Amino acid sequence: MRPLRCLMLVGVLLPCGLAVAGLDLDLTYDFEPGAESATHLAAQIDRVQMGANVPLAVTGGAEADLTLEVLSVDEEGVATVRVSFGEVAATLMGQPQEPQSLDPIELRVDQKGRLASVGGLGEQAMDIFASGGVPLQLVALLGGVVELPESAVEVGESWTVDRSEDIAALGEVSMQVVSRLESLDEDEAVVLTDIQASFPDFTAKNPMQEGDVTIRNGLLTVEGMRRTIAPATGLIASASAEMGFTCMAAVGGFAELPLDVNSSFTLEAAEATEPAEGAEPAVGMGQPGPAAPGGRAQPRLDQVVVEGLQRYLGGIFEVLVKAWEFF
Repeated sequence: MRPLRCLMLVGVLLPCGLAVAGLDLDLTYDFEPGAESATHLAAQIDRVQMGANVPLAVTGGAEADLTLEVLSVDEEGVATVRVSFGEVAATLMGQPQEPQSLDPIELRVDQKGRLASVGGLGEQAMDIFASGGVPLQLVALLGGVVELPESAVEVGESWTVDRSEDIAALGEVSMQVVSRLESLDEDEAVVLTDIQASFPDFTAKNPMQEGDVTIRNGLLTVEGMRRTIAPATGLIASASAEMGFTCMAAVGGFAELPLDVNSSFTLEAAEATEPAEGAEPAVGMGQPGPAAPGGRAQPRLDQVVVEGLQRYLGGIFEVLVKAWEFF
């Protein structure tokens, strides 16, 4: 089947009077400076279990407005996208937490949605209490960037991205991302994604005594993540997913136990933003997607997620200590 090359209509190339089913679509981003997506992020802890079939009474959640804005686009089509958070409203163990302000994150994203760099996430302490036991920055990062396929795909077709990266002082991280183009029209593109990432053994802060918590056999899973892209801007309009992290955890001198942390999130449109008059659409088909400067963009998602999980797991153990006061 030939790649789709036809009329540019409200952000996507669509054949006049025809549906896109059965056609090969070459998906690329064509970001425009000033494009913006206003959403509301809500995330919660669904279950925490440590030991064999022993759920812990840990509850929490957080929500905040989240805005994505394209700050600039270089000559090779790589966009700098700022992710800004409103004031975080959170509860932990049924208790309201002090409002928290999160620093913005800046992403450099190429025309295929590959991350060239991430700025800001590692520069702010992750206050797991103030965010209701949920790592909002990581949630925003995982839900806010859709990597498109390298080659043309049909509606209903899947593509897989496998990565293995050696991260200094941590070891090898392996990540598989399987996505499927569920639907596409002039109003929205819907992509379904499952993620599975295997982490090297690492340590997290021990909140109970001197020393570290040792984490082994860490596995992050994101199942049924549904993300909707607004073709007019190329930015996320909505998203939802369930996430899980399982590992073996050894706390101080205590025996190693299995740890299972499950959470979920939703991103919903807060306010529709109309594209500027005469602006070109941001998601196109039949266009080549150039690599980031210096060749193919170097993915930083693996490293950012691992470093974030280190801080998050330390915070989770702090939450567990607090939870024990209620047992």
